[in-house]
Amino acid sequence: MLSAQPDAPSAAETAEEHAERAAVVQALRALPRRQRDCVTLRYYYDLPIADIAATLGLSVNTVKTHLHRGLEALGTTLEAQR
Repeated sequence: MLSAQPDAPSAAETAEEHAERAAVVQALRALPRRQRDCVTLRYYYDLPIADIAATLGLSVNTVKTHLHRGLEALGTTLEAQR
């Protein structure tokens, strides 16, 4: 018996995903360097906060501050684009 294969995304869905990804990348590039580094290491490389702090030579609290500010800025930027 053959198992059902999931439907492939439509061209419109693929284009929408590409546009959303491009908007996130553009918003990330607009962040100050430390915020961008912290957000990228946390959410794209899935590093724990302590590892980000060690990698960047920052305190844990500084990383948390940069993450908070970076995520707030990303949210504001992405919301304004909708």
